[in-house]
Amino acid sequence: MQFLAAINAEIERRKLKQVELAQMIGIRNSEICSFISGGRTISSDKLIRLLEVLEIKLMKKEETIEDVIVRIKYTDLVQRKTH
Repeated sequence: MQFLAAINAEIERRKLKQVELAQMIGIRNSEICSFISGGRTISSDKLIRLLEVLEIKLMKKEETIEDVIVRIKYTDLVQRKTH
């Protein structure tokens, strides 16, 4: 998955430990570890915080930040209903 690959690449580039990243986001280390390995999802609020911390942009030129937040929250809702 390109999304997780981008997150992992940024973590490596910044030489962050997962425990440090978890503290910055406000989740348990086991949660970030499982998310990064593709084993579980995290809430849309935590995902947005993760992207902010890593300064990863998901926007297309014509999108606003509100569009991106709505898209992330919708995807999160759909994933929760299917699990």
